Amino acid sequence: MINKTVQNHLKGLELIGNLVLKKFADLEFLFGNTPKLLSELIRNRVIPKDNHRFIVSNFSAIEARFISWLAGETWRLELFTPHGKIYKTAAQ
Repeated sequence: MINKTVQNHLKGLELIGNLVLKKFADLEFLFGNTPKLLSELIRNRVIPKDNHRFIVSNFSAIEARFISWLAGETWRLELFTPHGKIYKTAAQ
């Protein structure tokens, strides 16, 4: 059901919403996990302009590091220093 409290100017919004939901159901049937599929599609469609490039990084446990920093948990930040295995250390 479409949220009527949000201002929209598209005609046929309910029909559009139903078509999108049907297509998601079709994707789920054909390929399985729809959110994962959409994530892969988006990732492969981000293309740099001509004469530009993307620089990709993978920050180890960035979420845990950021949340620790944000919460002021210096003791947890110090756990990253020797080896960076925060999840393994936290589970012990």
